[in-house]
Amino acid sequence: MRFLKDKIREFLHRRGYELYRRPWLPKGTDAFESLRAEWEHWQPRVIFDVGANVGQTVKRLRPLFPTAQIHAFEPVPSTFAQLQANVRGDPHTQCHPLALAERAGTITIKINAKSELNSLSPALRDAADLNATEVALTLDTTAGFCARHGITHIDLLKIDVEGFELAVLEGTVPLFSVGAVDYIVAEAGLMPNNPRFTPLPAMIDFLLPHGFWLVGVYEQMGHHYRQGGEYCNALFTLKKNFI
Repeated sequence: MRFLKDKIREFLHRRGYELYRRPWLPKGTDAFESLRAEWEHWQPRVIFDVGANVGQTVKRLRPLFPTAQIHAFEPVPSTFAQLQANVRGDPHTQCHPLALAERAGTITIKINAKSELNSLSPALRDAADLNATEVALTLDTTAGFCARHGITHIDLLKIDVEGFELAVLEGTVPLFSVGAVDYIVAEAGLMPNNPRFTPLPAMIDFLLPHGFWLVGVYEQMGHHYRQGGEYCNALFTLKKNFI
């Protein structure tokens, strides 16, 4: 069997392909697969998908963690409707028409034609087309939402909110202070002056005092090497998970 595997690998390598067995992919390939591989006995019970859009991450997470309760947050009404439709039939996923932030309340933004570009970031919330529709969105904090819904622990907090990540983290601080969040996967910027992505150093500086270490940088994106890396998914974990 080993001989056959080696021959298949050699055949694929000659044609420009590499063969790996999930979840043991090369580090930097997939943050969620890395979690499953490095902490093989870890099975999350509660996952927060903040910035769920139309359910892309839910679809990635479900095969990996089939019993986890996923809370998917998407505040834009039209996008939320698509999210609900895409996860319909999944009894372990709950959709919430909310944006998680540093405070509870409401906010008005202009809606982009491409839903994945919508952002609550002050630098981007009014950056849509001139004829874009304005929509009032409901805000909550992670800590406040958990208190109202009886959630005492988040095993995995995924954040992809187009430059608004630090506001989400600020609203989660009361949970950090009691060790109620284990892992964070967040989109982070690798170039300093792009407002669409929260710079990775800023994220590290925010999370380190709360006991989170950067584990790895995954799925680095950039148009080409001369421009440098543009953004990535950063995986953080509490220091205690290394001990």
